[in-house]
Amino acid sequence: MKLRLLFIAAMGILFTTSCKKDGRNPVLEDNIAAGSYLTLIENTNLNFNTADLSASVGIKVGNVGEVDKINLFVVDDASDDQTWKMIKTIDYTGEGTVVAATGSEIATALGYTADQFLPGTTLSFYNQVVTPDGKIFDINNGGLNINAPDFNSSFKWTVFIVCGFTGGMAGDYKILADGWNDYAAGTVIPGAVEDGPGENQITLHVYPSPDFGTPVDPMIVDIDPATGAATVPPVQYGDYGGGTTPTAAGTGYVFSCTGFITLTLNHYQDDPANTYGTYTLTMQKQ
Repeated sequence: MKLRLLFIAAMGILFTTSCKKDGRNPVLEDNIAAGSYLTLIENTNLNFNTADLSASVGIKVGNVGEVDKINLFVVDDASDDQTWKMIKTIDYTGEGTVVAATGSEIATALGYTADQFLPGTTLSFYNQVVTPDGKIFDINNGGLNINAPDFNSSFKWTVFIVCGFTGGMAGDYKILADGWNDYAAGTVIPGAVEDGPGENQITLHVYPSPDFGTPVDPMIVDIDPATGAATVPPVQYGDYGGGTTPTAAGTGYVFSCTGFITLTLNHYQDDPANTYGTYTLTMQKQ
């Protein structure tokens, strides 16, 4: 308890002092006896591909205070069981230490087979610091403000579950969410998706809803076959009348393994700066 209070006190002082641009937090670093934590240097891969459990997800970290080892845990955010599952212990070798796990290691920790991972959901990873004298610090005892941006701490990081694109997406789709509000959730759009015209592409026949406007050009979605990551190049897709002829462009994911599409689209008039807003469209194949 004393260590925790000292650590929180050091953090409280930090927020009332100026921070140098060189990234050093002098108050905290001068009081490292109160605790240790990891800092994020780089995200190396935050996409978990269910089709390749030999691939790794991970980050690179540095440290404030003394760090000997890192205990790595995982939680499946789509599961009702939110208990941390231990993956492994990693030796801390200095600035740039890689904290990573293969899909197989993650599956073993969770007790999953590959088909139990749900694309479109996330896994949360927790780094637990072990100091040379055996003290342990994690997100639960690292201090009230340790997750503030000033600290750049890395007690927790999140991975998005993806699957490769193999095509076969054509068909009717149910709207799960439409931030643009052309469709109510639960609406089924016949022929909403067409395969092609090119390899690793689909065509969306969604906007505008016939209740509100007239289609101009369909949206062509380019898809990364390795991860299902999607890009929508700018296209003037519809005429809503009164001179409202929006263009949309954005990014998202298309998962042929589950028939799931989620796109975040900027709708704008003539110029991206003249935006109507950025909204999410999520659909499920029927």
